[in-house]
Amino acid sequence: AGFKQDLSCFANSAYPCTNHPAVSGITKTTVTAGFDGYFRTIPTNATVLLRRTISGEPCLILYPVGQGYVVASTLYEDWGYANGQSTKDGRSILANILAWAKNPGQAGLHVSTPGRSNADASGHATPLIFLQAERGPRGSIPRGEVSRQNQFG
Repeated sequence: AGFKQDLSCFANSAYPCTNHPAVSGITKTTVTAGFDGYFRTIPTNATVLLRRTISGEPCLILYPVGQGYVVASTLYEDWGYANGQSTKDGRSILANILAWAKNPGQAGLHVSTPGRSNADASGHATPLIFLQAERGPRGSIPRGEVSRQNQFG
């Protein structure tokens, strides 16, 4: 992927353009986090997850390679964390990328409901399991963990 540096790389610096667990913690229309540029060229099979607000160019991409994926970004949350420029959005993006990468089939919200009811053929309730990569309100479970409190049947 080709790269180009740009300006306006912090406040309201990017916006999500695809629904994906990696950006599931973004709650506003723009992201406040440090992005040091954008990708000029990306693989044809890449999914763009975030674009720079100033230019519309991609700054967080995902693409398959073999049996896995490559996640590439111009996000500098690692440097920002060490230098007082860490943001909630930046930490959320990194946490959600890691949670998704650890288990792509279980990051985010998964609900299983057969038909119109919440019961299987035997009449037993189907459990609804909510997994969260992002820490929610106080008292919620840690990132990426499942708790009995979050299973409903």
